[in-house]
Amino acid sequence: MNTKIVATAATLLAAMTTLAMTTGRVHAAEPTGTWLTKDRDARVAIAPCGAALCGRVVWLKDAIDPTTRTPMTDKFNRDPSRRNRPLMGVEILSDMKPTGTPSKWSGRIYYPESGKTYSSNMKLISPNALVVEGCVSFYCQAETWTRAN
Repeated sequence: MNTKIVATAATLLAAMTTLAMTTGRVHAAEPTGTWLTKDRDARVAIAPCGAALCGRVVWLKDAIDPTTRTPMTDKFNRDPSRRNRPLMGVEILSDMKPTGTPSKWSGRIYYPESGKTYSSNMKLISPNALVVEGCVSFYCQAETWTRAN
């Protein structure tokens, strides 16, 4: 076999391996960290919880309820026993697991303004942008969160 062909094949193989490893690293990125919601009124910390990812409220722009002058509570929760718990620390993203699509997870999202939980997807579209959506049946509403500094 011609040594020039072997050398070219080896170079091509090395380039393909490098590309595959680089692509794998990009797709292996996870949305762990703290994210600022679209309206910039809350920060959510996403971290591993068991075999999935979960997200908890860690900051609120309006942390004090103007009516009661106490910390904001989960007052619209469907479970009356949870309505007095502070919103700070509430898990709003739960059981987010990889879907098999690169940089995409599915699970559930809790929406404190309605007290309801929806099916959810999140997709890391760049190191600093995460699209989060809540879905009812086939209708989904999405917003883009930005990584907090």
